[in-house]
Amino acid sequence: MPPIQLIIGCGYLGARVAANLVRQGMNVNATTRSKKRWPELRKLGIAPILFDITGRGLGERFPNVRACDELEVFFMLPPSAVKPALEPSAGYDVLLSWLGGLPARRAILVSSTSVYGSSSGAVVSAETIAKPADARGQIVAEIEQRWLAAGPEFKVCRLAGLYGPGRIVGRDKLMNGQAMSGDPDAWLNLIHIDDAADFVIACARSQSANRIELASDGHPVRRGDYYRYVADLLSLSESVIFESTAADGGSLSRRCDSSSTMIRIGWQPRYLSYRQGLLQSFNANSEHKTSADQ
Repeated sequence: MPPIQLIIGCGYLGARVAANLVRQGMNVNATTRSKKRWPELRKLGIAPILFDITGRGLGERFPNVRACDELEVFFMLPPSAVKPALEPSAGYDVLLSWLGGLPARRAILVSSTSVYGSSSGAVVSAETIAKPADARGQIVAEIEQRWLAAGPEFKVCRLAGLYGPGRIVGRDKLMNGQAMSGDPDAWLNLIHIDDAADFVIACARSQSANRIELASDGHPVRRGDYYRYVADLLSLSESVIFESTAADGGSLSRRCDSSSTMIRIGWQPRYLSYRQGLLQSFNANSEHKTSADQ
């Protein structure tokens, strides 16, 4: 029997991963913080579980998962829950203890590149030592360390900035004529949501993946170039305005290189640059609006 797929945190990325696994014929269970999404998940063939990582205990204690089941676990920690997850009353350590007692084939933590800190345009890869420069990055690094300490089957996937249909970075601000924060010359690292979902599953299935892997589209872009391209796609004639601060610019000045990861796990993004991915995202949004109007 194939292992049960357990998605902890079925948000923007988690829902994509879950849907991909369902299409592969897998038995997929996914957690949400509200029962409002249960009908939506069930319609997709996903068994929903109520669980909030920032709450006490393990919610309904994952009733669909038995102690004898072999698992593949994907933990998507939402940005809003990063700090609360490590509070003494939260469920992260309880979750780790529970997972450690189960026969998990792979347990993937989806993390972020915030652990690299500010590196003044330097190139970072999966092999680069994490040196978080702010409080949030330090907390994410601690979450990673606790995850890796839980066992050899526990692995970390660091992702560049997610974008895709329904989530285009900067779109709303540009449409409202607001100034963009950050240094226009600083680097922005991105990955399309479909590529991110494929990558996370590839890491779980790979026998050669390292304990830590990194994914981006491999083409960092200057923030100014990115936002000007989004503005062009929106047919905005006004120039993009930036409110630049040293802190905003420095936090995004690294460049992510996922080439070593791609070689190890045999994965490659479909959208090799933000331009290709944004065109697909805008087209998908347009198709959704058209069908909704009919």
